[in-house]
Amino acid sequence: GTPSDPPDPHEEAQCLQRIAGLHPNIVTVNEVFRANNTAYYVMEYINGISLKDYVATKGALSQKETVEIMLPVVSAVATLHQNRFTHLDIKPSNIMLANSDDGTIRPVLIDFGLAKHYNSDGSATATVSLTGFSEGYAPVEQYSGITKFSPAVDVYSLGATILFCLTGKTPPRSVEMTPESLRALLPADIPHEFYRILCIATAFQASDRFPNARQLSIELNAIA
Repeated sequence: GTPSDPPDPHEEAQCLQRIAGLHPNIVTVNEVFRANNTAYYVMEYINGISLKDYVATKGALSQKETVEIMLPVVSAVATLHQNRFTHLDIKPSNIMLANSDDGTIRPVLIDFGLAKHYNSDGSATATVSLTGFSEGYAPVEQYSGITKFSPAVDVYSLGATILFCLTGKTPPRSVEMTPESLRALLPADIPHEFYRILCIATAFQASDRFPNARQLSIELNAIA
């Protein structure tokens, strides 16, 4: 449509439904329907607990378990980015650890309430909310509102979520996150290469981060 056309939430919901079906670690959208001038999603029911609750119960995770849980999530976000979607609210409470029939755990990215789809020209296909972010997981630029396709926002949130897994604590606000404070937070046995990846993922300037989740996935796979 023309730029003056109002964005269609139903169209965006259907787009998410299609993309969710492309990756096993994105919550499945079973149905999309229109009512009350908005779009409603019917999501799969996930039997399991959130990553936030898992770490709260178990305590800080090892590097090995952290990477095992987070690599599929990073891969899921890479699929979003390849389809010009950003989640914009990645955090431990939005990652469910689903119990599979074979006894394994399937991490699933949920809650697409802030997610946005963008056209090839970088403009959002639905109204961009300027409000809504999660303290400790939102990069500095998200505080003033995201108006264009910015995968580096999700890269920051993924890095902060990995940091939560390794420390068991909510990360500091992005304005307080420095390479020095990051090093001080991490367990002493975390290898320098992992520290370097987290430094880049949580860099203050978006341009200093990995450009998208696929690049973060490649780096994490190299140390897994």
